[in-house]
Amino acid sequence: MYSDGLGVEPDLDKASDLWRRGSILGHPFAKRNLALLYLKGRYGLAGVFKGVSMLLSAIRDAVAISIRDPKSNLLW
Repeated sequence: MYSDGLGVEPDLDKASDLWRRGSILGHPFAKRNLALLYLKGRYGLAGVFKGVSMLLSAIRDAVAISIRDPKSNLLW
Protein backbone atom coordinates (compact mmCIF):
# COMPACT_ATOMS: atom_id res chain seq x y z
CA MET A 1 0.00 0.00 0.00
CA TYR A 2 2.73 2.45 0.92
CA SER A 3 4.81 1.75 -2.16
CA ASP A 4 1.93 2.36 -4.58
CA GLY A 5 -0.13 4.81 -2.52
CA LEU A 6 -3.17 2.53 -2.29
CA GLY A 7 -5.45 4.21 0.23
CA VAL A 8 -2.53 6.13 1.76
CA GLU A 9 0.04 8.67 0.66
CA PRO A 10 2.93 6.92 -1.11
CA ASP A 11 5.84 6.53 1.30
CA LEU A 12 8.77 4.40 0.16
CA ASP A 13 10.49 4.78 3.52
CA LYS A 14 7.57 3.13 5.31
CA ALA A 15 7.28 0.51 2.58
CA SER A 16 10.97 -0.35 2.81
CA ASP A 17 10.75 -0.55 6.62
CA LEU A 18 7.87 -3.02 6.39
CA TRP A 19 9.64 -5.06 3.69
CA ARG A 20 12.78 -5.11 5.85
CA ARG A 21 10.77 -6.43 8.81
CA GLY A 22 9.12 -9.07 6.63
CA SER A 23 12.50 -10.06 5.22
CA ILE A 24 13.88 -10.55 8.72
CA LEU A 25 10.88 -12.76 9.50
CA GLY A 26 11.73 -14.93 6.48
CA HIS A 27 9.19 -13.75 3.92
CA PRO A 28 10.87 -14.14 0.49
CA PHE A 29 8.49 -11.75 -1.30
CA ALA A 30 9.25 -8.99 1.20
CA LYS A 31 12.96 -9.59 0.55
CA ARG A 32 12.31 -9.49 -3.19
CA ASN A 33 10.43 -6.19 -2.97
CA LEU A 34 13.18 -4.68 -0.85
CA ALA A 35 15.80 -5.95 -3.30
CA LEU A 36 13.95 -4.34 -6.20
CA LEU A 37 13.96 -1.04 -4.34
CA TYR A 38 17.74 -1.33 -3.95
CA LEU A 39 18.09 -2.28 -7.62
CA LYS A 40 16.25 0.86 -8.69
CA GLY A 41 19.10 2.86 -7.15
CA ARG A 42 17.22 4.33 -4.20
CA TYR A 43 20.24 3.66 -1.96
CA GLY A 44 22.99 4.54 -4.42
CA LEU A 45 25.33 2.42 -6.49
CA ALA A 46 26.42 0.27 -3.55
CA GLY A 47 22.75 -0.44 -2.92
CA VAL A 48 22.38 -1.82 -6.44
CA PHE A 49 24.99 -4.48 -5.69
CA LYS A 50 23.28 -5.24 -2.39
CA GLY A 51 19.98 -5.51 -4.28
CA VAL A 52 21.41 -8.13 -6.65
CA SER A 53 22.64 -10.20 -3.72
CA MET A 54 19.34 -9.79 -1.88
CA LEU A 55 17.30 -10.77 -4.94
CA LEU A 56 19.33 -13.95 -5.43
CA SER A 57 18.91 -14.71 -1.73
CA ALA A 58 15.13 -14.21 -1.98
CA ILE A 59 14.96 -16.65 -4.90
CA ARG A 60 17.04 -19.19 -2.98
CA ASP A 61 14.80 -18.78 0.09
CA ALA A 62 11.60 -19.18 -1.94
CA VAL A 63 12.90 -22.37 -3.57
CA ALA A 64 14.00 -23.79 -0.20
CA ILE A 65 10.62 -23.01 1.37
CA SER A 66 8.71 -24.50 -1.57
CA ILE A 67 10.73 -27.73 -1.30
CA ARG A 68 10.46 -27.93 2.49
CA ASP A 69 6.81 -26.88 2.80
CA PRO A 70 4.94 -26.29 -0.48
CA LYS A 71 1.85 -25.10 1.42
CA SER A 72 3.72 -22.53 3.50
CA ASN A 73 2.05 -19.18 4.05
CA LEU A 74 5.39 -17.57 3.22
CA LEU A 75 4.78 -18.41 -0.44
CA TRP A 76 1.58 -16.40 -0.77
